[in-house]
Amino acid sequence: MTCVATYNRDGESINGIESLMAIARRLSTVNRPGGIYFRGQADAEWGLRPSIGRLDVRYGGRVLARYTHDDERNLLHRFRRHTYSHLNRLLNEWEALFLARHHFLPVRLLDWSSNPLVALYGACCETEFLGRNASIWSIRRVVSEENDLNVFTTSLSPVKVKGLKILYPYYGSPRMAAQSAVFTIHEDPWRDMESYFPHGLPDEHFDVAELVRFEVPASVKRVCLDDLERLGINHRSLYPDLDGIAKGLWQTIVLRSGNPIS
Repeated sequence: MTCVATYNRDGESINGIESLMAIARRLSTVNRPGGIYFRGQADAEWGLRPSIGRLDVRYGGRVLARYTHDDERNLLHRFRRHTYSHLNRLLNEWEALFLARHHFLPVRLLDWSSNPLVALYGACCETEFLGRNASIWSIRRVVSEENDLNVFTTSLSPVKVKGLKILYPYYGSPRMAAQSAVFTIHEDPWRDMESYFPHGLPDEHFDVAELVRFEVPASVKRVCLDDLERLGINHRSLYPDLDGIAKGLWQTIVLRSGNPIS
């Protein structure tokens, strides 16, 4: 069978935490079963594509090439070799994938969160995009667990996963736990996720029953960040390491100055 999935690009605007939580409650009603996950993006014009599919190989400010499947395999292979001296053991492929994503190596994972406030922070926090409308995306997983991808038991390589699957990781870092992280893993990370709708894929290769996009106007980003700060949602709490503390303090200065860097 093929999963028939729905996609709504024109969801209502999110004007603050209250409107976001009202949407989250409505999406989570018992009449609409399936887990709900959220993703925030700083620019409303961006599509949904993993980092390996949207980043370029650059040198000296010039685009040399697009990443390829071979590049991804080589990056993960080399990452496993070079992390051996730090961990005193060889990572399996799934461990390497999650840890590589944690350290911003381009991979075929797209980040989501079960916490809508984490998504709102992601939509608003990038200082260079404060003047742009943002998006919060929501996905609903299919109800059946029959075709779930279990990273604890599978012998399947991440680069051989078919279709588009929701992936529940083991939390290999405090950052992933703090962000309530969930991922989608994409067989073709160079393809925008929206293009799978409405026809989907065969059930065993597709976990997403619904995709909705909500717009966050640029005019509310600062207010949202202030409210999130009061709730303890900030860069320091979501990236609980020294890099996170440093960037969080820098962001606070920029945001409170009223003059974001462009």
